[in-house]
Amino acid sequence: MKEVERESSGRVWLEIGSLYRILARLLESGLIAEGDSDERRRQYRITTLGRRLLKEEAQRLEALVELSRARKLLSEGRAG
Repeated sequence: MKEVERESSGRVWLEIGSLYRILARLLESGLIAEGDSDERRRQYRITTLGRRLLKEEAQRLEALVELSRARKLLSEGRAG
């Protein structure tokens, strides 16, 4: 949870219940799998399917940013 908040510069924060529900859905849909774990922490890894869908989603978002720039809704630099 702390890492998500840190990496998103505070724009995304998760409550513990939300995090576990998200993980359960990702596991159930085959986008992540349990990795090596120890007594204190569970570890997860992205699956081949998860990586493929992540790439497709990144391409979809990239196309939206390009369209927004073409319509002069965004500056050429960073979004925003």
